[in-house]
Amino acid sequence: MVDATMTMSALQDQAATIRATTAAILLAAGTLAGDAVEQERIDPLQPGDAPRLVVFADQSGQTDSTAGTAVRFTVTCNLTIQALAQRSRLADVLGDLDTLVFQTKAALFCDPVFVTLASNIASVRVTSTYKDGGDWITGDARIQITMSWFETYQPNPTTVLSGLDVTTRLPGSSGPTIYSEFLTTGT
Repeated sequence: MVDATMTMSALQDQAATIRATTAAILLAAGTLAGDAVEQERIDPLQPGDAPRLVVFADQSGQTDSTAGTAVRFTVTCNLTIQALAQRSRLADVLGDLDTLVFQTKAALFCDPVFVTLASNIASVRVTSTYKDGGDWITGDARIQITMSWFETYQPNPTTVLSGLDVTTRLPGSSGPTIYSEFLTTGT
């Protein structure tokens, strides 16, 4: 579970870790997609490329910190698993997509590692579209899983300020001196 102050590298890698772990779990699960599981596909689907699972992840953060404290974010990751099926008959495409969606959810939500990747798995949503390409009908189901965790950034000063005296006299004046003392403690 991710819920503590982490190193900078851990903070930068959490969404990538979720994406990579998801792909690895789906590969090991033996879904209808077989070994056609990848991260962040950019190439268009060609005949014979399906069934296939593609894993995407994006993240955003909302702070709940107050001034003068460590910056803490509640990070939300939108994990999307794209299930692709391609067949000559719509009924076969529907069957393949239903199977891929079920296998994907079962593989992830029953996996002991996946369920600890975030502090919270808030929701899951599945949407599907279909496209007739002449000889092939392509089905595209998107399984969207919303996850969240906390990231805390602790201040890391290189020089600790232990005290500062400031004395100011207005130019050309022999008037009163303004004196301030600022003290901070360091670790």
